Amino acid sequence: MDPSKVILFLVPRNLYTRASLIPPKNADRLVKQTFDFGKSRAICLSFLVAPNDAAKGFVFGSHSQSCDVVLSSEKISETHFSIDFSAAGVLMLKNLSEHGTVVGDYMLLKPGDTRIIEQESLIECGNFSFWAIVPQRNDCDRMAYGCNLKEYLENPIKKSTGRQATFHPTAIESRKRIRQYVEVGLLDPVHLLVTKLVDTKTGHIYAAKRGMLIADDQAALLKDLSHPNIVKFVEEFQAEDGLHYIVMEHLPHGPVDDYDVPLVGIRDILRHTLSALEYLHDRGITHGNITPSHIVINSICPSQVKLVGFSRATKKTLTRSNYGNVPFYAPELFHGRPYTPAADIWALALSMLVLRKGSPYGATEIFDHFDNIEAAKSYIRGIYKLLKRFDSSFRPLLAGMLEQNPDKRWTAQKCLEELKKISFVGE
Repeated sequence: MDPSKVILFLVPRNLYTRASLIPPKNADRLVKQTFDFGKSRAICLSFLVAPNDAAKGFVFGSHSQSCDVVLSSEKISETHFSIDFSAAGVLMLKNLSEHGTVVGDYMLLKPGDTRIIEQESLIECGNFSFWAIVPQRNDCDRMAYGCNLKEYLENPIKKSTGRQATFHPTAIESRKRIRQYVEVGLLDPVHLLVTKLVDTKTGHIYAAKRGMLIADDQAALLKDLSHPNIVKFVEEFQAEDGLHYIVMEHLPHGPVDDYDVPLVGIRDILRHTLSALEYLHDRGITHGNITPSHIVINSICPSQVKLVGFSRATKKTLTRSNYGNVPFYAPELFHGRPYTPAADIWALALSMLVLRKGSPYGATEIFDHFDNIEAAKSYIRGIYKLLKRFDSSFRPLLAGMLEQNPDKRWTAQKCLEELKKISFVGE
């Protein structure tokens, strides 16, 4: 079968289950498939044969009219369990029976209890016992599977249950277990610092920064922040392997520099990020590392971005060694002045120029010439050349944000007031 169409195979583990999987019962979902251990008849859940009730997912039980897969036994409830996706595209099993259902190492006793389904998870109820097998998919299959899953979750009935808003396909192969989470991939494959976690009980996806040592004040600062355009803190802990984790909400659509952003998008990004900076600066906090990669899209329609990358955020004075990303330095930083909220404003304006017009200077050269004032001046001249080519409606705002004198540079509050003047045809 086409692996991009298959959601899951349920392969019988005992003779009782194998004997029960004989047509005509469940004929539309039975297949013969070759697995690593040999050929076997299996129940196939796929996008080709949708569940009877999209809001409930694939329901298993003894009642032929209510269930997508019929399991006939005195120990099986009329509706015993269901299999469906979480809002994030994670495959979940929900127990519907007072008799309970086993998933992996867990016994779900209460109706409504849920658990993620991992590769080769054990699923048991009554005398029935299955292995959950996810088909192997190559890159093309995974892309097609993601499209099929997106279409499935965008079913109008699914939308009414709120399961379409944060779709982000996530594999369920077994990975490293960390407390109540399963680690399913890296969100920062270059530095290996940010990983993706799935809560095994809810299927919710989180992002986690990990490291051998994470400053206590960083976690404490994040705990106290509450703003719609700042990533939400969830918890912090030290795992058994000694790594420290700061768990945050997962923002599914990636950083803004992954996209070709139109001018109306630039306005939205500025409004949301300036609102976040106003909130931080009013509390005496500098972000310290504003770049396009630290402005991440949470939703596209309606548009919402959130500020991330708080490793250098502080209420203390930032010294040269604590500065953020060199290509986004404000002019005063090249002269050894401390990093202030004004430097956050400069970095945000430059981030918008880079999104639309590209980099004004080679980042490597700036690193090589950190103490070369002439190189810094050339870099700043390149920034103003980009500004002259930017859309005229944004220039007054960006010019205020790119004022060379940090004492005269516009504050986040003033920038937000100026931003209200920018409009487009048809508004």
